[in-house]
Amino acid sequence: MRWDAAGFAGSSIVQTPHLDRLAQSGVCFENTYCASPVCSPARASWLTGLYPHAHLQLKNYGPGSIGKWGSYLPPDRVTIGDVLKSAGYRCGMVGPWHLGNDHLPQHGFDDFWCTYRYLGKDYPDPLFDSFDRAGVPNLYLKDAEGMTQYGNTLEFGVITTPDSSAPLGR
Repeated sequence: MRWDAAGFAGSSIVQTPHLDRLAQSGVCFENTYCASPVCSPARASWLTGLYPHAHLQLKNYGPGSIGKWGSYLPPDRVTIGDVLKSAGYRCGMVGPWHLGNDHLPQHGFDDFWCTYRYLGKDYPDPLFDSFDRAGVPNLYLKDAEGMTQYGNTLEFGVITTPDSSAPLGR
């Protein structure tokens, strides 16, 4: 989700009444710090509240790194999913987990919805499988209509810089 793709952030297009209500009664951080420039360690930091050297997810996760030290979030690290589950919430993860064993719910997240099969055909993909069961065209396949070598050709409007409302490239 883009930083400005919510009603409380100024979007007149995206309707987010629940996020708007949460923002109104909570705290919105306008500046943030990322503990790692790499996807998996940064995601693990966000979920655990720990720096990478403390949670030990030090590298990006991928199919070739299953079980390799530093390439997965150790099971004893507590995530926000674990905390919410212990408080009685049912949590799910969407998209690639990238923290190890992506095809298995874990760390307090019982539900799993992957948006594409990036680990290969040997791993389940609930979204692809649901398309197959429903007989719906799978727009995520590389040979799907509208797909280019760079991915789907979706248009959401003019991209703006995070620190202004000026469109990029103008």
